Amino acid sequence: MGAKGDKKFEEIIEVAVKEFTECGYENTTMQNIAQKAGLSKGGLYHHFSSKAEILLVLNATIINSIKEICDRIDLRPTAEEGLNRFIEEYISFWLTKPDELQLYFITFNYAYKDQRIVELYSSSNEYLRSKISLAFEKMNIRFEIQNSQKSELIDAKARSLALMSCLDGYLGNLLFDTQIEPDRMIKEIQRIFVK
Repeated sequence: MGAKGDKKFEEIIEVAVKEFTECGYENTTMQNIAQKAGLSKGGLYHHFSSKAEILLVLNATIINSIKEICDRIDLRPTAEEGLNRFIEEYISFWLTKPDELQLYFITFNYAYKDQRIVELYSSSNEYLRSKISLAFEKMNIRFEIQNSQKSELIDAKARSLALMSCLDGYLGNLLFDTQIEPDRMIKEIQRIFVK
């Protein structure tokens, strides 16, 4: 497999995203990717052993970018600021990468056939939810210190899952409804989950 930073590797990745989003995973072939990347089929196999491996690498690249966004939650002065910024950056990331957004949803149709993708997303989801959950727990601690009303504490784990489900649901709607105003949605999601 080629390495990130290798110009040909990057070109293959770019071509593969286009092929998968335009033709779908099932209709994309290694031959088509090779041809559009200016390689022989053997040249493509030098970098990747299969289109499943290409899909896996594409998704791992996307997930690493999302993890970087999530890691910045801790860099804000408060958990609320970190979560609000995460929501903004998460949505903005996908808005600037419409092909990758489409690929993200295409992958879900294929994931059940490839345990590696299931494991990649399971691990990623666990990582994201734990980071987000930690921020919600910090909000709970601050709330307890300020109020002493334990009945109003949030279930941090459930709220982190609900937030990610809401964000991904919104992104799915973006594929079909371009009239949804991102700034308005960001503010509403922040209001519901962070305040």
